[in-house]
Amino acid sequence: GTLGLSVGFLPYTNTSFQITDSGREIFRRGSIRDTLNFQTINVGQGGLNRIEMGLGWRINQNIAIGYAASLMYASIDDQYTTAFDQRDYQAVNTTFQTSGSGFGNRFGAQLTLPSIGGGNNRLNLGMAVDLPTTIEAEKVQETTFVTQDPEDEDDTEAEIGSGEIRTPLGITAGLTFEPSQRIAFTAEGRFQQWSEYKNEVSITPQNIEFTDRLKVGAGIKYYPYVTGSDKFLSRFKYRLGATYDSGHLTINDEDISSLRFSAGLGILSPTRISGFNSSVDISFYYEIRGTKSQNLVKENIWGAKLSLNLAEIFFYRPKLQ
Repeated sequence: GTLGLSVGFLPYTNTSFQITDSGREIFRRGSIRDTLNFQTINVGQGGLNRIEMGLGWRINQNIAIGYAASLMYASIDDQYTTAFDQRDYQAVNTTFQTSGSGFGNRFGAQLTLPSIGGGNNRLNLGMAVDLPTTIEAEKVQETTFVTQDPEDEDDTEAEIGSGEIRTPLGITAGLTFEPSQRIAFTAEGRFQQWSEYKNEVSITPQNIEFTDRLKVGAGIKYYPYVTGSDKFLSRFKYRLGATYDSGHLTINDEDISSLRFSAGLGILSPTRISGFNSSVDISFYYEIRGTKSQNLVKENIWGAKLSLNLAEIFFYRPKLQ
């Protein structure tokens, strides 16, 4: 058909960290001087997410356009737990909760150019634009003094701020060239205007600055199974790629960029119906992120991902010819 509908739940940002800090406080003087040891654990979780519904229209064999509307909402918890080594002092849990919602818009277009220069090849060009979204948010502080008797615990809650969170403009563009059905070369770029990001409910530390982000990548895909060969190595899909990301943060005047290399293997299902192929996809990547300059952290990250791709037609009834 010419019309398509999509519904999705998409994470936009993700907060996930844990920091443990130990300290010592000396109080009173003279013969009654005492030392109090404590430990503080800071845990952050949540992020910005969006629920999106989109419509796509294939105008003809070469041009397709789309639009998606979304509900973007914030749910971010920043929790501090302080515990003391003396029973006379109560442990304290303090959580800063940021929440809010807003509506977003996304537009896209795709152009397909078949048989460039003759032969059985194809070129796909695509672009998507994410318009800035304004989220009306509030920040609440919840404090709990922990005691041995849960009924005696003291909870307090107070709103400490409200305002707008404005997400940046985003532009993504890419192209895929397929010399044949078996092989494809892909290049993609993404720009996000994080220098225009605004958050009125959280204070950005003085040594951190938001900067425009540029992410570029290229890769190759090889699908030998389309030839119909029954050889063992022809039952797989192969992928290789590399990505450079300038990042959207500058800390202590240093850009936090990353470089990633990835490889993937897709294992096809033994059942193939009308060209649809389910698969189990396994990918591995190695990423270098950050820098050791200005007392910062440089990370070497190894990762793996396993995904299930269902592309079968259920309840398919073949027709006799």
